[in-house]
Amino acid sequence: AKGCAPDYVEDDADAATDAALIAEAVALAAIAEVVILALGEPASLSGEAASRANPTLTGRQAELADRILVLGRPTVIVMTCGRPLIETDLIERADATLVAWYPGSEGGRAIGEVLSGAAAPGGRLPVSWPIDVGQIPVFYGERPSGRPFVPGEHFTTQYVDAPNAPLFPFGHGLSYTRFDLAPPVPSATAFRAGDGVSVKTRVTNTGERAGAITVFLFSRDVVASTSRPVLELKRFETVDLAPGETRELVFGLTADDFALLGPDLQPRLEPGRFDLSVGFSADRAVLKTVSVELLPEPAVA
Repeated sequence: AKGCAPDYVEDDADAATDAALIAEAVALAAIAEVVILALGEPASLSGEAASRANPTLTGRQAELADRILVLGRPTVIVMTCGRPLIETDLIERADATLVAWYPGSEGGRAIGEVLSGAAAPGGRLPVSWPIDVGQIPVFYGERPSGRPFVPGEHFTTQYVDAPNAPLFPFGHGLSYTRFDLAPPVPSATAFRAGDGVSVKTRVTNTGERAGAITVFLFSRDVVASTSRPVLELKRFETVDLAPGETRELVFGLTADDFALLGPDLQPRLEPGRFDLSVGFSADRAVLKTVSVELLPEPAVA
């Protein structure tokens, strides 16, 4: 980037275990204005037939990160990985974290443009990022328990030594600007299967530079003959907005979007209440929700 004079320690096959290279990196970080700390896992440890019981940083990377973070220099972690890596302490101590996954041959250029501010980040997590390995599996489409979690009440479904929510929910992502989302407005509060229903919302760029944002629409079948997910992703749309610009989004839903599989494994519709929620991620604490009623079909004389 213009005006940037980078210095770096280049790793090699033994970099993760080489104390001399760690010491060199720490010495450079101590005099740097900003530290870009590249961490992650080799591609050989991800993908088919490469499950990990302990999905954390390999080698001595955690030691390197700790020794740099303790310096107190502004530090951005760039994580290249094929899965969420459980490094909650390091992520929370860093000033920012960019998850690059395995970005390909032009990944370095893209990362540089985002970090320098030449491009605004617009990516969103395609998975929930656990806060601890004990949360796995953690996902937004979980089934409700018999005692749903209620903050402050002990005898509800919860961990006693960790939060229920992941570190970052599905769909999470930051930008160099800010966005505001209006509450959803349905085309009808009650509808029949043949009519369908649509949900309208407005998203506004309230910041000072252009940026992209993804708006998600989730549904929940509140009462059903079989246990239903607490959230089901139905629609999403990404929009680019100039500073101060507002865009109206309309998500159309048909009867198929409200169907479930019956005991015969055939799709079926069950009348009742459905919650429709919009948001920038699957964080249920901040989703904006409206309820609609799927009416039973009229009796045939």
